[in-house]
Amino acid sequence: MRKLLVFVILIIFYSCKATKVDFYLPENFEGEAAMIYIADGNTPIYKNDRQQVFVPDSAVIFINKKFNEGQTDLCYYIKNKNGYSKLEMYYPGMVIEKDKTYIFFERILSFYLDIKNEEPIIGHFFYVGKQLDTTVARQRFFFENKIENLLKSRKNS
Repeated sequence: MRKLLVFVILIIFYSCKATKVDFYLPENFEGEAAMIYIADGNTPIYKNDRQQVFVPDSAVIFINKKFNEGQTDLCYYIKNKNGYSKLEMYYPGMVIEKDKTYIFFERILSFYLDIKNEEPIIGHFFYVGKQLDTTVARQRFFFENKIENLLKSRKNS
């Protein structure tokens, strides 16, 4: 009983420390998206202790916030006629429903734009779609390169 109590207390403690983010995607959005943590980004918006991220049609949003390592509590929503509907995260082995949209390939990437710069620029990336196929991997590669070039151009301007 004592071990169970300690376990419950630890779960409560760690769940309170989780980074909580809600991503809101445009209607009919499909493809790669990214939130980049960068000093000259937008000021984060919070509602009920959760960061609210409204992903633009360009699929990239810059947030003025430091990346926090550790546990996350992430929710993804896509705009529809009635407001927003929640998207499910795909996990290997899941059965994919034909017309349902999922979150695939959620990942964190670091960009080192300057060898002298010790602090990387960190981004949270994910793919939104109905299925996985060979073009998704290529799209992911090109999108990540696009972001790296975008970051370099922002640094040089």
